[in-house]
Amino acid sequence: MAGETFESAARRAQAARDAARDVEAIAAYQAALALRPDWDEGLWYLGTLLYQSGRREEADAAFARFLQLKPQAGAGWVLRGFCSFETGDYKAAADRLRRGLGLGLRGNAEL
Repeated sequence: MAGETFESAARRAQAARDAARDVEAIAAYQAALALRPDWDEGLWYLGTLLYQSGRREEADAAFARFLQLKPQAGAGWVLRGFCSFETGDYKAAADRLRRGLGLGLRGNAEL
């Protein structure tokens, strides 16, 4: 939205995510990230929403950006590994899954 602040875009993204309006949430996270590209929480949620929506390549790109900011986040590596597996890059998938599991999943038992 024109003239929107980072804070308002971030609130809009969270509200849409909480209400399971994934398409709206993805757009709002993208808008917020355009204003603050190093927002690690936003990259995480964008990646998970894209992944859940079947947009694996876009999710992989979001997780790659997230991992530039949080390279020790095991869950990020695991999700990036899932993206790689589902797009047929099995070697990268194995490497990323191994790395993520080695770092630990801290509070992400569902993975």
